[in-house]
Amino acid sequence: MTYLEPTAGSRGIDRRATGGLALATAILLAIAVVAAVGRAGGSSGSGTYPSGEPAQLLAAAPGVAAATPTLRLHLTIRVQAQGQSRQFDETGEFDQKTQSGRFVVDPEARVLARPLELLSVGTTGYVHVPADRRGATGGRPWIKLDLSQFQAQGFGSGRDALANLGLLSAVGTQVEEVGHDVVNGVKTTHYRAQLDLRKVVEHLPPAFASAKAALDQVGGRALPPMKMDVWLDGAGLPRRLVVELSLEGTSFEGTTELNDSDTPVNVVAPPDDQTVPGSSLQQVMVLVGATAR
Repeated sequence: MTYLEPTAGSRGIDRRATGGLALATAILLAIAVVAAVGRAGGSSGSGTYPSGEPAQLLAAAPGVAAATPTLRLHLTIRVQAQGQSRQFDETGEFDQKTQSGRFVVDPEARVLARPLELLSVGTTGYVHVPADRRGATGGRPWIKLDLSQFQAQGFGSGRDALANLGLLSAVGTQVEEVGHDVVNGVKTTHYRAQLDLRKVVEHLPPAFASAKAALDQVGGRALPPMKMDVWLDGAGLPRRLVVELSLEGTSFEGTTELNDSDTPVNVVAPPDDQTVPGSSLQQVMVLVGATAR
């Protein structure tokens, strides 16, 4: 899952002082195209390079990802504003046949007070409650929540990163082939494009209406392009997706790295007698002790 709203504090970034921070964050983080950029390079690696028209390959990439049995992902968000820098990661795996997965947000507790663990089963999520926090949940170790409801509050599961590869459809025809790289041992071709922010928002799922409303507030004002770099393997699967945006003194960089697998993800939904319902994002964060630092 991805925590979309930055919290101001002694170590946080005050979005009121950064003007466009809320807008850019809503766009970038909601679509979950995030993660640390691993170094690619070299001439060795398994597989083949993709062949075909770059724009067509990118347009077809979401379908290739959707047909992959299991995807393992690593996400990182970097935000810089007014001399401050924040970063956090997310790791996870998602089984597209069973529509289930498991994810860990901020495993190194760089932004949150402690890592956040989530199971995803269909449209239902289960946030793990650490043993020392179960006094408030009657001893029950899981908080059960409707992922579609929490998505609108700024809470998206890592599976959204996969669904939102549809963002590639906003690239259009202006795609540059940069060259060949090896990403995590796999041969890839590196492509580069610039996206119109307004078209990006058009491709967001309905749950992200708040991001669309935020963009409407800027009216007809000119907006900077969103830079996108994509690495595709020989089958057309995105192995790395890097997005960059600078807006009103705030810069964002996000990368999604994907690895395919045929190994199923074994996730079993906790029984109801081991769960308590989650009613709001703030409630969940407080209950598990994963509030922002």
